Amino acid sequence: VGTVENVTEIRGSRNELFRVTAAFPNDTAGGELSQFLNVVFGNTSLKRGVSVANVTLSEELQENREMFPGPQFGIQGLRDILRVPEAPLLC
Repeated sequence: VGTVENVTEIRGSRNELFRVTAAFPNDTAGGELSQFLNVVFGNTSLKRGVSVANVTLSEELQENREMFPGPQFGIQGLRDILRVPEAPLLC
């Protein structure tokens, strides 16, 4: 379960807008990237007017090479695998 750490009203907007900072324990994602993405984007994608603007990883998660293995092939390697030599790569 996440905790709300900060709520700030964004003044000057036509509607009531707020920036909310939420924190989640590292083990919330169970060491799986797909679960991490579900925690970050899953529930917010169901709420009208709510969006994720920024994600900051703890040092522990930044160093977790099982969950975030990093680039393995490089840009050219991905282009070779996907057979897309010049066009933008989208996912």
